[in-house]
Amino acid sequence: MIENGVEHTDARKQLNERLISGKVQMWGLRQMPVTHIANQFELSLREIKPEYWDGMQLDFLSCFHQTNTVPQTAQIPGKQADLQWTGLMVSREQVFREWPPKPRWRRLLQRIARKQRITYRVPLPDLSKLPHPTPIIEIIFDPENPARRFWSFESPRDEQGNKSVVYSGNIG
Repeated sequence: MIENGVEHTDARKQLNERLISGKVQMWGLRQMPVTHIANQFELSLREIKPEYWDGMQLDFLSCFHQTNTVPQTAQIPGKQADLQWTGLMVSREQVFREWPPKPRWRRLLQRIARKQRITYRVPLPDLSKLPHPTPIIEIIFDPENPARRFWSFESPRDEQGNKSVVYSGNIG
């Protein structure tokens, strides 16, 4: 079973490990140290030293998108912050050396067999064995309203038939 985001989390983790060890070098645009304008970066590419990655990491939301205006690095919680970087680039040769591509015949064979590329590593619990919960919220449309634009979230009725309105509003 494939879970959305697994491949990005795994790729970011592996790339961070290679950056820390120095097996993969990265270049980018460094944030200007003291400016009154937020997110202002230098115009020349610089190599990011492996020591930088001791306190910083790739930002999960922006590191996989090409940008020159948004920071693509973030502080590791509990570590001292450093200048941020954007416009990040790595060498294609280094990437292929660390993660060699599969031969075309193997990729084609896996596509024919419909083998999933990344699987979720932890087995999910069997949801059929869990007790079925009682509904917490009930959505009731008012049949008196011809446009049916009025709606309300209501709690289910208790043993006496009483119910309490949690929220109501008008769609329109």
